[in-house]
Amino acid sequence: MDEPEGKLAEYESLRGEISQNDALIQKLNMFGFWAIVLPLIFFAYHRDNEVLILPPIAYFVYLQMVAHKLEGTFRIAGYISNFLEPEIPGLRWESRLALLRGKVSPLPSLSTHVALLFVATAGTIVPSITASSGPHSYFSGGIAALVFFWSIYQIMCLKDLAGPNGFSKAWKEAREEEKGG
Repeated sequence: MDEPEGKLAEYESLRGEISQNDALIQKLNMFGFWAIVLPLIFFAYHRDNEVLILPPIAYFVYLQMVAHKLEGTFRIAGYISNFLEPEIPGLRWESRLALLRGKVSPLPSLSTHVALLFVATAGTIVPSITASSGPHSYFSGGIAALVFFWSIYQIMCLKDLAGPNGFSKAWKEAREEEKGG
């Protein structure tokens, strides 16, 4: 695949995969929102404490799916900017985007994830505390707290993968090894 046409086809294919990941993440954002909000609305009307376990679990599933797609996107983008763009004149999207990461937050869309995390956690813990104290309300609050801390850790890991020491650095090192060996 050293021919320019082959590299261009690979570039187009990988950029297409990034676009598909972006579209799926947008759909997952809607899923995450409704999977978190609907149980809280149900709780508000029916005061059924068992339903409080659903928002943190829904958020956990949502974040796992989004994290998987974001990780793949970062890996592909790093590969494109380190292996394909230097070989194809005029194609610099991923390389230029990497330059922006030092000037702006690597994941400005993380505000959506943080907002959903806050709603899932606060929407579970606050009613658990104010509801009749029983084992199920403490269990829901405990699950929400665990999901909260795990999610913060995962968001920090995603920011690292998107940053200059993430996949881009690993691909640069791989390219240097390939050239040297």
